[in-house]
Amino acid sequence: MADDGDRETRPIETFKVDAETRADIKALIALAYVPVGETLSLVDPYCFGPLGEAKTANDVISAVSDIVCGSPRVARWAANAAGLMPWIKLAYALKPVAVNVLHHHVTKSVEVEVDRKAREMTVTKRDYTMYAAA
Repeated sequence: MADDGDRETRPIETFKVDAETRADIKALIALAYVPVGETLSLVDPYCFGPLGEAKTANDVISAVSDIVCGSPRVARWAANAAGLMPWIKLAYALKPVAVNVLHHHVTKSVEVEVDRKAREMTVTKRDYTMYAAA
């Protein structure tokens, strides 16, 4: 290691991104893309709806894969078991929570009544048919 004052430098380790690793990274990014694309399209189908279209999804996944594979350090992190996969698992685990939050607090398409004493909850879809724009 060379010492340049307070800054340490060291050689960058090489990590070759072969076709198999690139395919693994692309698959991981696709897995991460699905809950985000589906959830955002619920918020605003007009603006985020295209995220669910095959061409848009493929183009975004391909572009992000190129970005990840462009950095040996990021590619190595994404390709190893402790890298990207735990974050994807977390996104899938939290997807139902995100969808409920969107329906209840953002789009307000459901109404929730909680009886804390009885420990019961009633969820009803809002009826927008009385509005002319519905």
